[in-house]
Amino acid sequence: MNKAFGDTALKRCAILTATPDVVFKDLTELNLRFILVASDGFWDVISNDDAVRIADSFLRNTPHLRWQSYIAFSQRKKKKKEISI
Repeated sequence: MNKAFGDTALKRCAILTATPDVVFKDLTELNLRFILVASDGFWDVISNDDAVRIADSFLRNTPHLRWQSYIAFSQRKKKKKEISI
């Protein structure tokens, strides 16, 4: 879907809007270890609990290995969607 943001044909028909949903949260007082933002293709195949479990287990790896692990896990679910993390 992110590739369609610049597609003027879709915008003329009002099929797709490039206006984001924006939420402001004050995170300064929360004890967060990570924030995970991913595309719907990722969330379609990975539950919140699985995502947190994977994040906890890979926090000691390099960032590149972390995201590769998420992608590999979601691809094993055999979905054909694009996945962005």
